[in-house]
Amino acid sequence: MGPPGLAQNAAVVAKGMFGKAQVAPAASEPLHVIGAGLGRTGTSSLKLALESLGLKVYHMRENISNQHWPLWRAWSRSTSPEESARAIEGIARGLSSHGFNATTDFPACMVYKELLDLYPSAKVVLSVRSSGEVWATSVLSTIARFVPLMRYPPWSFFEGKVFDVGVINYGWELLGAPPVGGLPLQKDLAAAHDSWIDKVRATVPPDKLLIHEAKHGWKPLCEFLAPEFEQPCADILASGVPYPHANDTVLMQRFIVVVQAVSFFFCASPLLLLLLCVRSLVLKRCGSKSKRP
Repeated sequence: MGPPGLAQNAAVVAKGMFGKAQVAPAASEPLHVIGAGLGRTGTSSLKLALESLGLKVYHMRENISNQHWPLWRAWSRSTSPEESARAIEGIARGLSSHGFNATTDFPACMVYKELLDLYPSAKVVLSVRSSGEVWATSVLSTIARFVPLMRYPPWSFFEGKVFDVGVINYGWELLGAPPVGGLPLQKDLAAAHDSWIDKVRATVPPDKLLIHEAKHGWKPLCEFLAPEFEQPCADILASGVPYPHANDTVLMQRFIVVVQAVSFFFCASPLLLLLLCVRSLVLKRCGSKSKRP
């Protein structure tokens, strides 16, 4: 399975906007792998890799398509440890009841420790970039640009379905990179990437943690997930299939252009309609005058 294209991402957004929440299957699944890596650290590549090993992976796209923002909103608005714990238990039930047994990306990465407490036999994969500066640049050219766009119609009409600005801004604040004028600052993001690595290292037992870059490939991931996934890993390694490389930066930038264009035409359409009406009236009057003797 390859990385999602522009049409697939658009379908996910449409499902979040207009689709009905899926009815959860009867069978539930515990988490086997918890992704602690922040968005833009190779989480899409990791998702594809884990799916190749037979796991059902929860990523931001699954959050949107399953309309799970209310679960995360309850977490972001919790005002006490007890309320937060209840919200995270609700998130865990939402994942399990839909058959997800692995997570990557935001927002699930923000509660990696709490999920590990609920599923102590799970393993944690922390996907990272080569440096905080590289990560910050990637974030500011892609995912960070979505949030300001969601404040404009028609996207603002679907607040809490496609994007939940409150949850996303809460995530930035937890990382120590609160938005300034709609966007986090480069220096705050760069520091946040490195601080997040330190936090995960300090809160996950070493034998439960793999720090992984996409360029590291299959071998360290397979060694870490053994023996539970020894056979699918052996099959993958024997096949010579390369580790997934879902470099979706260009795709996301194109998608942002589409989102901007939709907002522009939606906001401009009343003015364009007015201009067309005025033009029609002017032409009609001019035509009437020219027909007079």
